[in-house]
Amino acid sequence: MAPQVTEPALATSTSSPFAPTSTPLPVARAEGDILSEQQKQRLDAAALRYVAEDEASAVQVARSLGYIKNDGHPASVCGPLAIAILRDAGLLSKYIDLHAFWLLDPRDSLNMRTLERAFPGDEFLWYKTRESIADFDFEAFPLKAGDFLYLYAGDPGSFEHMLTVSRVDQEGQAFAVTNFNTPQGYVIREVLLYDPQHPGEGKFYDWTDRRNSHYGLTGFGGFDLWRFQVPVTDPTPSEVALADEIDQVIARYGGQWYVLLKEAGGKIHYSRRIRDAIHPASIIKVPIAMLFMKFLESQRIVDYQAALMGGFGGRSYAQLLKAMLVDSEENATETLLEDLERKRFDIAGALQAWKADSTDVRQRISSARDLAVVFDGLYGDFLLAQPRQILLGLLKVYTPGDDTRLGVIRKLIPEGYNFYNKRGTITDEFLTVSDCALVEMPTSSGKRMFVAGAYSFHGQSQVTYEDLVKAMETMARIFVEYAMQL
Repeated sequence: MAPQVTEPALATSTSSPFAPTSTPLPVARAEGDILSEQQKQRLDAAALRYVAEDEASAVQVARSLGYIKNDGHPASVCGPLAIAILRDAGLLSKYIDLHAFWLLDPRDSLNMRTLERAFPGDEFLWYKTRESIADFDFEAFPLKAGDFLYLYAGDPGSFEHMLTVSRVDQEGQAFAVTNFNTPQGYVIREVLLYDPQHPGEGKFYDWTDRRNSHYGLTGFGGFDLWRFQVPVTDPTPSEVALADEIDQVIARYGGQWYVLLKEAGGKIHYSRRIRDAIHPASIIKVPIAMLFMKFLESQRIVDYQAALMGGFGGRSYAQLLKAMLVDSEENATETLLEDLERKRFDIAGALQAWKADSTDVRQRISSARDLAVVFDGLYGDFLLAQPRQILLGLLKVYTPGDDTRLGVIRKLIPEGYNFYNKRGTITDEFLTVSDCALVEMPTSSGKRMFVAGAYSFHGQSQVTYEDLVKAMETMARIFVEYAMQL
């Protein structure tokens, strides 16, 4: 049976990303190694550090991962262990939540969103087969180092399992460091999954041999696989130092943080939980303003200043935009959204075209990644020149408080360098302190534009508003010092 390859739905989808397709992608899509030899060596070494030859040692390994505070057991550690191996090898974010992978089930919509954040479809291949791992043709579709698998129990399986392929040798043998049951109890060991030269040998066949039912069976229902499809860029020493400094600030002040620092149109220098869904408060008003301008573009407007003299709800569009972006007025925001919906503008389609489709402007939900994409696109080519300059002009207007949070950057860059930002605050029900900015800075190679986004919440530590502001201002100063040395 030929394996089928399907791409994932995007993060806002409520359907399975493994929906059947009548035109499966060719197996050749999976050929070639994405990971470098150094990365594969790190992966192998990271996996071997978790080996535990007896159950007592395996219990200690499980508890050391901290995915359920001081508890944990090797009988159910497979998900956190497999993700920790990828994390420790520097292939997934060090901020990834191991607890989210404990007892994870891809059939559950919340768990699927966890997978979409960890393995986004623009960076990973999503692969699905419901053929038993004992019958699957691993010569036609061989596993690769770094592959993350979810094995379905099927009939007569008794458990489901997650693992990361830690290495593949020159003969094509695939290995994983994973947890499993033995006559002496649960252990964590490196195991051969399959050997293409000796069909029937390896853990995949042990797990589907009914004679081993007293130790547990799995894989009869096939598997899902997530595979790296774009190169993973290792951080430079200066980026490692930047991350350490920012992490120390967060540890000092507390709070729950989502942060992204990148060059406009270029590389990411620091990221922390950037694909998680968050409520960014008033920063969501920037994509709403851009959507409104995109609607005007669809009307083939020539003179945008004249078009903004029109209006809705008793105010001109120019007044509504200023009230929304400069004064952060909620009524103006609702009025513009209502007008877009009244005119049946395809809001979701525009966000999807911008690759910000996990953003829901009506529910005021987005992510640090999506908002960076939007700000980057505002500076870039998401809008035509006239509407772009109108919105940038509004984001540049100084209002009281604009020199706090990321706004401390204003005083750290020379005159003539541009700073555009939108702040967000919520103090009712829960505490949110956020800021996102386009910052033009002098560097050793000349003027460069950056996107800086920081979104903080009180989290479980219940930190104060003042602490979150101080932390953000400290991060801003660290980033300026870092960027000016580039």
